[in-house]
Amino acid sequence: ANYVWRWSLRYFCFFHYSYVYCWYGRLIEKMKTIDHIALLVDNLEESQKWYEDNLDAVCIFNDKFYRRMQVSNTTIALICKNRYDHNHVGILVDSEEKLPKEGKRVEHRDGTIGVYTFDNSGHCVEFIYYSTEVKKKLDI
Repeated sequence: ANYVWRWSLRYFCFFHYSYVYCWYGRLIEKMKTIDHIALLVDNLEESQKWYEDNLDAVCIFNDKFYRRMQVSNTTIALICKNRYDHNHVGILVDSEEKLPKEGKRVEHRDGTIGVYTFDNSGHCVEFIYYSTEVKKKLDI
């Protein structure tokens, strides 16, 4: 199924596609979804093998600077440290209009659009958008 229920003593959450809805009494909040975690690596082939062997990850996209590894609840982007500047967390947005206006905008080779910004502690955060066409191309 494309949804999951999670329960806690104080709340329950409904996970569906790119959204998480949580009910706290009568309050409903829509939480952001982590699309991916990007890690700078020295060697893409060795890192891909490590994630396949240790996490049963599956490579779903690759080129000479990047591997996208699917795990059960998210993806791990292995990125070449000689090409990219920062480890980062990718946060999914559901429309191009919801991408932040501030930050570095990048149109990626796989067709996604990302805006890179930094949190108050200096961590890099990418807000990423998948168009309908890109979702079809990537089969997501």
